[in-house]
Amino acid sequence: MMPDAQESYAAQIGANLRSVRKERGLTMRSVEMLSRGRVRARDLGRWERSEGAMPVDVLLVVAAIYGVPPAAIFPASTRPVVDGGTWEYSGSPVE
Repeated sequence: MMPDAQESYAAQIGANLRSVRKERGLTMRSVEMLSRGRVRARDLGRWERSEGAMPVDVLLVVAAIYGVPPAAIFPASTRPVVDGGTWEYSGSPVE
């Protein structure tokens, strides 16, 4: 990916993070609390503004808290399709 394309992709991921969080009625502080401190509110804000890369282990925690598969955080054009259906998450948000 070219630098502009990378920035655009990161911006889309950040927008998706914010959109899903707000759809769930969560604040950045509530995500921090639900993650038991594994996700700091200020870091989540940085990732939503695409000011850095979210570690994969943190992405998995955030996706679980949001109740979505990790792929839902990525731009729709790059999401995998599994058997032509949709993904569902049925795990616990925090272990």
